[in-house]
Amino acid sequence: MNMKLPNKSSNIITFFLMIASMASSYADTATATQHLRVIIPQVALIDTENTHIPLTMTFTPMTEAGNNFPVATATGLYDVSSNINKLRLYGKINQNLESNYNLILKVNATGSTYKELTTSTKRIITIGKRIKTDKTFNYEASVALANKTVPYGDIDVIITYTLVEP
Repeated sequence: MNMKLPNKSSNIITFFLMIASMASSYADTATATQHLRVIIPQVALIDTENTHIPLTMTFTPMTEAGNNFPVATATGLYDVSSNINKLRLYGKINQNLESNYNLILKVNATGSTYKELTTSTKRIITIGKRIKTDKTFNYEASVALANKTVPYGDIDVIITYTLVEP
């Protein structure tokens, strides 16, 4: 009986083929995908710095007969956070200052012109998508009719600011 033993080179080749097939079975990859939806809520927040402490606006007394009160001013601060394009800030007051007291009250938010505040809601400024802190509301009060004065005393005015989506 003549049996032939495999030669060394065929053993080595078989060994390498066996290792290569094992390595390729470990090298196979699996791929999976997953859908992720990120939900971002709409945010429109405004805060006035003096919510619980009223701003004070004091008229300087006139110094000559025949003159009326000069313009009185005050400055308040506000913070706003919004992720809504072209978000608008509106304002109004709780009473008719012109007919009740012969006064006109105006506000200027940073980056806008002065707007008169009345009992009707009026657009003050467009905020947009921003985060702003310590921005100013500049207030001016003036006599409405120059030939009339304003009554003596304190007037409490509530200003309501509203953020409105366009």
